[in-house]
Amino acid sequence: EHFVQDLLGMEVIDELRGSLGTIKRVFTTGANDVWVVGGPHGEELIPAIKQVVLEVDETARTIRVLFELL
Repeated sequence: EHFVQDLLGMEVIDELRGSLGTIKRVFTTGANDVWVVGGPHGEELIPAIKQVVLEVDETARTIRVLFELL
């Protein structure tokens, strides 16, 4: 569990696609939080669930994810 203010600005790195950008906003749905990640390819919505989030490195300010677009 992480505080929203700690996540803002962290770089999100996808295992397949590389850097997606940084977390700009976080919003809560009924089931889980969703990170709004802004980067070179625009905004992406990443669900903050254990099946997607592989590692949060607070020291390096990076988050590793595996999120396949359908």
